[in-house]
Amino acid sequence: MTALLDFEWARFGEPVDDWFFLARFSGPHMETVLDVIARATTTSLEALRAECEVREASYLASDLRVALEHPDASARMAADRLRALEELIVGRHWWRHTR
Repeated sequence: MTALLDFEWARFGEPVDDWFFLARFSGPHMETVLDVIARATTTSLEALRAECEVREASYLASDLRVALEHPDASARMAADRLRALEELIVGRHWWRHTR
């Protein structure tokens, strides 16, 4: 039996919301984590990557909105999120290691 318990931000929602965080912040193990999630959930790896990419873009856009609404307090956050958004789009973070 395999189980993953997650009690942070407990709410009803799409499981991929948690899968995104698990994969995104797994560092150098992201590809392995994506493979495990895909196998355990019978989700295609391509669909999982796409879902994670959409969620990351959504979080970055939300953070950018907050930063732009409060430019004096959030200039560094805006710069960080813009760099992350560029990496997501130009660097194709979720697709970097596709075969």
